[in-house]
Amino acid sequence: METEIGQQLLNLACRHRISEIVLEKVFSVYDVSKSPNMELFSHFKDFWPHIDQDSFSTAAEDENLAVVIAAWKDDVIMFALDELEKFQPRDDYSELLELAIIFLGGTPPRGIRFRYPAITIS
Repeated sequence: METEIGQQLLNLACRHRISEIVLEKVFSVYDVSKSPNMELFSHFKDFWPHIDQDSFSTAAEDENLAVVIAAWKDDVIMFALDELEKFQPRDDYSELLELAIIFLGGTPPRGIRFRYPAITIS
């Protein structure tokens, strides 16, 4: 398709589904339960209100990561900011774009905020 239209396409899979697949494999090593509610995630959701969300570090603040991201950081932030101005069919797409901006040291238009985790693995 890229050849036909003469332009690269962004291949962005649903992060929830990808995370489910990866986590299912990781946790199958340690947890044989087939319950959709994993104890570790329940603890994280319970502890969430106690996390100081103003105390975080970005990749730009880490010496090693700052070197790695330096060449493309600004381009990715600009891309994410441009995409946030467009319609996003799902809230988690917007959240991913905002988290990418924050991770790279930028500030999304709605400011820096972290959403309450709604984690279920099936």
